[in-house]
Amino acid sequence: MADPERPRTPNEELAAVIAEALAQEGLVPPSRVSEIRGMLASGRAKESDWSLWMGPPPRPKRREGGDDEAR
Repeated sequence: MADPERPRTPNEELAAVIAEALAQEGLVPPSRVSEIRGMLASGRAKESDWSLWMGPPPRPKRREGGDDEAR
């Protein structure tokens, strides 16, 4: 009997590597790894999916002191 967690196709293998790496880097929550793997392996992942998985983009850091420091 085949292991259901074991990737079988090249697409599934690559999807597993990508999803695990994103989770390890803290870019996606571990609870989404299985969903991400499936969507990537099937080629159905869209921009809106990535927005959902990764959340809003980080805000740029503001400089301390504003423009006054340059004077």
